[in-house]
Amino acid sequence: MRFKLLLGRLMLLGFRAMLRLFPNICRASFLRTMRALWWFARRDHDLNAKILQQMVDDRDLNFKIWLKMGERVVVWLQKHEISRETFLALVPLPLAHAPQNPVIEMENTSQWFADSRLTHAERMEWIVFNLKFLQNLQIRICDRFVDFLALQSVEFYTLKDAGGGGEYSFCFKTQRKRLFYTEGFLALEISYTKDNVSTYVYVSSLCITPQSHLLIGGVQGKLGLEQEHIRFLDKYCCCQPVFFLIELQIVLTRVLGLDKTLGIPNAGQIAYAKYGELARNYDDLFMKRGADLVEIEGRTYYNLPHTQKDISHYPQKRRAIHRKRLKLLSEMEDNLKKLIRHG
Repeated sequence: MRFKLLLGRLMLLGFRAMLRLFPNICRASFLRTMRALWWFARRDHDLNAKILQQMVDDRDLNFKIWLKMGERVVVWLQKHEISRETFLALVPLPLAHAPQNPVIEMENTSQWFADSRLTHAERMEWIVFNLKFLQNLQIRICDRFVDFLALQSVEFYTLKDAGGGGEYSFCFKTQRKRLFYTEGFLALEISYTKDNVSTYVYVSSLCITPQSHLLIGGVQGKLGLEQEHIRFLDKYCCCQPVFFLIELQIVLTRVLGLDKTLGIPNAGQIAYAKYGELARNYDDLFMKRGADLVEIEGRTYYNLPHTQKDISHYPQKRRAIHRKRLKLLSEMEDNLKKLIRHG
């Protein structure tokens, strides 16, 4: 260490001496070096941009790359005892505004998954754990069970909007149609259907940690959401939809046989790591639900309690609303227990 420091100081002194003795030569050399570095940087940037654009535009090129990766992917799946059907069931579907590019989307998942504070090795461990969890998840249809990934989505509750003529659906589903898995492969979603047109209203992503906890990735409403949706859900869910989705995540934790319901703090949010800002303050959101910070594998998470505040702690005029919300959550939990089987 001392030798490196001494060498660094000697090089700095030598550079200062050269700059004083031959200033013009040093400045010219510096400028030539900077021009060369700039040229190489622009060349590499332009080349990478062309390659990425060609991968988007040229579907044949994308397919060729995918085929070359195929053998390595199959070996990786076999090593971790994950079926090819499980993996292929999660390859993002093509959308009108975003053509399917499995190479890029699966690469994004391996680089950004669940918690931005994970190392690459930990992230891959989490992905493997979630894939194995999903391939053992089944849904009851009539008197038989079907693999969840074959269905991709299961509706467990509906609310009729008598005034608007539509219907609100509560679903447990994969995020395949949303084209990204950075916050987890799964989500709880509230959608609205009217005149055979369905659109999501609120969604809360999730994944399963290797310690068998449910981890809430994010909770968000549709951009530009109409006020009538918010008012309707406030009224029938007896609280803000965002908080109701958190309650449903706690319910789902029990249904899936998991231990804790965890929330990622602001510092661990994928969006914060990628863009430096968040649409919602998750620290504040989870603390309002009474969560405490816990440390797991050297990282802090919000541990959401599974117990409800005693009815006596609510003002008299709020107790009926609280009972109604608990009754609705209980009905949804019963429905989920009848539908979902794991293991």
